[in-house]
Amino acid sequence: MSANRFFFNPFEFLRKFGRNKVQIFIFLHIQAMKTEVLTKLFMQQLIDDTQVLYDLMFSKTSEKSSKTGQRKAETIEVNVALDNFKKGARKVYKRAADKLGEDSKIFIELFSGGLTYFDRIKMENAYLIISTLKDGVEKYVTELGIDMQTLMDGCYADFDNARILQSGLASSIRGNKPLYDKFLDQMILQLDVNRLTIALDNNSNPAENYFYFDESVLYVPSHHKGKDEKVPLVVGVDPDSQMDSGASFGLGQKVSIYNPSDDDAYYFAARTADEVMPVSCLFIKKGETVILTAEQLGCPENKYLIIGNRSIKNLLVVKILIEQV
Repeated sequence: MSANRFFFNPFEFLRKFGRNKVQIFIFLHIQAMKTEVLTKLFMQQLIDDTQVLYDLMFSKTSEKSSKTGQRKAETIEVNVALDNFKKGARKVYKRAADKLGEDSKIFIELFSGGLTYFDRIKMENAYLIISTLKDGVEKYVTELGIDMQTLMDGCYADFDNARILQSGLASSIRGNKPLYDKFLDQMILQLDVNRLTIALDNNSNPAENYFYFDESVLYVPSHHKGKDEKVPLVVGVDPDSQMDSGASFGLGQKVSIYNPSDDDAYYFAARTADEVMPVSCLFIKKGETVILTAEQLGCPENKYLIIGNRSIKNLLVVKILIEQV
């Protein structure tokens, strides 16, 4: 952290770490500078320059593993769209039965298989079934009403958009390693610029500058595996993910969660480590800490604490301490 070491870039070591670790390190570096920017105005330019590269590295590229949570989230969107279509089909069914009668030519044409046909819809035949009913309602819009056509058009659009987004994830993560490596090269140079600028500002006591470059986050596990280690653990939740981290806990334990991030940290107790985050759950605001006992979290039925964020742009980092009461 001394400005005397001009010809050595200490951030070359970042190349041996995976993207998740690098992202947490850089994220906390930016956050550390933000806490001092009001008294050290020169840091604002460093923050801006580092943030631009950070966004290029992690908003545009990511590893396959970081897409797991997003795939789950998009699968939910598809399933929700299918459920909404089933509800829409029931409305069309009722309109056709009430207005035209179940023995009418139109009703028989649209619902020859009854509602069971729609309840058994699967991903493989979803497009065919949804588009067939949509086209049928459009064909008989005069008899069924413009509101039914609007309903079916919306159901088709919602499913189509969700499916395209879901299926597009796989291709969007291919071939991005060269881009990541390119921006990592630039980030390593930027971090050294930050180091030298900060060190020149406080060269009388270089040890104080380590605050801005906390390497410890690189050497702790990203996920708590349930070991009885009474130390804070950093859990990173990647961008584009609704749920990426689970901490296991047991009876008689106390869980403390601190949120230093800019975004709210959402959490809920779960039976398994791969449950998808519900729409409504508890959250921790920036700078706040919650302390929960395992019993409050529903242990022993619930054994996992799922933590995530709603943002697709910002990395969420929380510090977790699990200890015996």
